Amino acid sequence: MWTRRLSTKVSHHTYKQLGLDHVKGLPRHDVVPLSWQQFKPKKSLMPSSSSSLTSKSPVIMLHGFLGSKQNYSSVGRKISELTGHPVFGVDLRNHGQSPHASPHTYPVLAHDVSQLVEDQQWHDAIIVGHSMGAKVAMICALQHPKLYSKLVIIDNSPVQAALVALTRDLEAMGHVEAQYRQFSDKPTAKQLDKIEDILKEYEPDAGVRLFLKSNFDKHDPSRAFRVPVLNFLKDDVLNDMGGWPDNIPKHCRFPKPTLVMKGAHSNFIKTEYKPAFDHYFPNNQLKVYDSGHWVVQQRPEEVVRDIVDFINH
Repeated sequence: MWTRRLSTKVSHHTYKQLGLDHVKGLPRHDVVPLSWQQFKPKKSLMPSSSSSLTSKSPVIMLHGFLGSKQNYSSVGRKISELTGHPVFGVDLRNHGQSPHASPHTYPVLAHDVSQLVEDQQWHDAIIVGHSMGAKVAMICALQHPKLYSKLVIIDNSPVQAALVALTRDLEAMGHVEAQYRQFSDKPTAKQLDKIEDILKEYEPDAGVRLFLKSNFDKHDPSRAFRVPVLNFLKDDVLNDMGGWPDNIPKHCRFPKPTLVMKGAHSNFIKTEYKPAFDHYFPNNQLKVYDSGHWVVQQRPEEVVRDIVDFINH
């Protein structure tokens, strides 16, 4: 499915250290029912017409790798408030409250989402995705263009690129999982302190560590995180997440309006990727923000403003 191998596989030493040989595989499902939530404005800010939130095209927001639908709850509510469109956050498979299953590849992730869109009868949906979610959104639009009316791509490209930094973070989470039974009986605050200590050995950025800890699962004493970290490492999922499927026919296009949002200090969208964008999404426009890869978190007001403008015109 992939045209070349990307440098994300864990070392033999780490593979043995984390006991990945003994990690049970995830159940295999070609499609899973995804968890979703509507981000409704506060009642005092609801549009005057009670039917307006159901008569307009739904906006679907897809998170990045190791994220969840909750990452976009405040932004989603604001977009709904300002546009009158219903906005839905979706947990992709193996994330948030959605089921754990293999394979974790872009075509399968996109199939999950488009199946949800069809099941919920979300007609002419506007699909928005960040990072991993951006590639999922792109593939949804390319494979099922009739389901979607507009596309928003937040800091990712329709190309292959190794996710080296994410490999480090995923390995850090793997070391937490490998040691979790040693402190899983401690109070939640103590558990989080220990997780922070382990993550610090691998990830220097406090903001990234906080994001990783948002996956902490306090309800399941058998694991530290909601995402299947050790399965991701064993299956080298990041190789797929950095890739771009080569089984998308060259003639595939999404000719409808497409907004591309780039972090100026991020390398996920490069000048040399423009031909790929123009090939797949000929009706695209680019906006650049003074941010890194986490465009929505670092520039929320600008992102909301531009998405609202894009939806309304």
